[in-house]
Order: sequence, then C-alpha cells, then structure tokens
Amino acid sequence: MQKVADYWVSLGMEVRTNTEHDPVVFGAGGPVQSISFSTGPSVYDVSGTSLCVPGDANDWR
Repeated sequence: MQKVADYWVSLGMEVRTNTEHDPVVFGAGGPVQSISFSTGPSVYDVSGTSLCVPGDANDWR
C-alpha cells in the first residue's frame, strides 16, 4: 500500500489511506480526477476517473 501511495504522491497527487478494514489508498489530482487501490485476501481493485479531454471518445478506440 505504501508503495502505491508514494508513487501517486510522486505524480503530484493528494493521497490518503484507510486501513480500518481492507486497506485502501485514495488519490486525486495530478494526472487523474480520482483513483483508488484496494486489496484484500486474494483480490485487488483499481478504480479511477480520468480528466476530460477535447474530442470524441470513439476516435480513441
């Protein structure tokens, strides 16, 4: 968890962690609007929202 948090900080993001239950790292700013990384027994999840850019999303596919 700390490696993820440290990396996101190096990208200019504001980071907070919550280890109350399954560990979660939350980030915002920098190259993304928001992102989270969570982990538990035999599972992990990365979820995020990107910043808007001009253009048509279908052109990127």
